[in-house]
Amino acid sequence: MLVIIRENEFVREFDWDGRIFTDSKYRTCELPFRADFFINRWRSADKSLRADMEESLSEFPASFEVEGDKIVNFLNLEHSSYGDRARSALSRQPIFPDAERVRFYVEIFKMVAIGGSAAWRVVGENRWFRVLHSICELRIDAKPDYGKDPPGEQDLIELAAAEPEGLYKWGIEMVSYAKRRGTL
Repeated sequence: MLVIIRENEFVREFDWDGRIFTDSKYRTCELPFRADFFINRWRSADKSLRADMEESLSEFPASFEVEGDKIVNFLNLEHSSYGDRARSALSRQPIFPDAERVRFYVEIFKMVAIGGSAAWRVVGENRWFRVLHSICELRIDAKPDYGKDPPGEQDLIELAAAEPEGLYKWGIEMVSYAKRRGTL
């Protein structure tokens, strides 16, 4: 059985039949993929949270390489060992997770499928798409008319500017990023 035993703003720790797994909230898109967010939080974090912040970088998206480099450069200025560990965490991202990690992810998905506190919830919606979240991931669901009248870059900028920090804003930023890369 999978049980959440500890959680803070950067990681969620699970006990899965006596094995402990730490899951980064970067993987679940619960944190913005921006260096300034990480750096500002680091400055006020205690030693325990800093350790979790370093661990969370193992799931920082490789596609945000510039932001990852900014984090490493900042941590190198703080102390070279912080920067070395951060670079190591950022480079630990395997193309495919090991078999035990895959089984762990399957257990998380089962929690979501069963429902309860792990079920999907809508965190924001607009005329083009809605953003849903669970402890598995952040998901963007396009509305039926999305293909006929997709949002322009200015529409997405205005949506993001109107939102405070949070899951919905990060969902908007993900759509904007995907449009700029041509993957949407």
